[in-house]
Amino acid sequence: AFYFYKLKNLTDFVESVNKLYKANRLNADQLHLYSWMMYESGKVVSDGLRWINESIRMDKDIEKLQTKAAMQYLYSDYQSARETALEAKKMAKKDYKNMTNIENLIRMIEQKR
Repeated sequence: AFYFYKLKNLTDFVESVNKLYKANRLNADQLHLYSWMMYESGKVVSDGLRWINESIRMDKDIEKLQTKAAMQYLYSDYQSARETALEAKKMAKKDYKNMTNIENLIRMIEQKR
């Protein structure tokens, strides 16, 4: 797989990842990474949401749910972002994980609703 340190050209990035995605060459962690990189660029497109959904389908964990909630937030889908963040919080609580990041994300979402 390849890694991008800065997304200079979102279109090329999405096309490259989609080629690997369609060829089933990406695992859950790689899909998560590329979704997070898209989020970090500040430009979430539907492809990134599809990647994170597939990543979660393959291997659901707190970090992937947080990424999905953050992407939904950036996409202005505040209701879905809240639901996803609450799911991550529930999972974190069950696993006795630190919930500070999740709680901060939930506060950001609540301010937009």
